[in-house]
Amino acid sequence: MTDERQQLHLLGQAIRSARETGDFTVEGLACAAGISSGQLQALEAGELNPDYELLLRLAACLSTPPLRIHHPS
Repeated sequence: MTDERQQLHLLGQAIRSARETGDFTVEGLACAAGISSGQLQALEAGELNPDYELLLRLAACLSTPPLRIHHPS
């Protein structure tokens, strides 16, 4: 796995974890963030490289700082 691919995978895991902790469905978070559920699923699977604006929207919906999503612990 390449470094970029691994980073996208970790980002996807962090977003999925934050979504589940916040008790959001894929559909609910996608709608709140203004994207399709398919896009969110691709993001969580590490198949989509989101732009910064999308990360900010997701963080706002999840009530978490963007860096917490971007750099999972």
